[in-house]
Amino acid sequence: MILTNEQIYGITEALYELRAAAMPVKLSFLIAKNAIILEPYYKAINEARDKVLRQFGYDGSPDFRFSDEQVDQVNAELLKLQAMENEVSAAAIPLSALLEKETNVTPAFIQTLYPLISEEA
Repeated sequence: MILTNEQIYGITEALYELRAAAMPVKLSFLIAKNAIILEPYYKAINEARDKVLRQFGYDGSPDFRFSDEQVDQVNAELLKLQAMENEVSAAAIPLSALLEKETNVTPAFIQTLYPLISEEA
């Protein structure tokens, strides 16, 4: 399956949060499996983002400000990073499993996880 870095980042964040929730074992396994598969991409995205920020002088200070010209350049580089596509071997998550009463998965999570969701049981 092809996912953009933006999708990988959002999906991984959602999977990390869902890993802590109580849910049926099969769904819990699929969530953990996908989080482990996507984690190297997630780390690489963070590393590349941090490199872009440092390239433009960001020093980690909460008071740091980019110049107006730098803001446009940083945003352009970060948009390129977000748009990059990756072939990943993530496992499909059945929609029916996410909709089970005991999962308490919100529509926002389902929307974020949509690229991984299968409508098959």
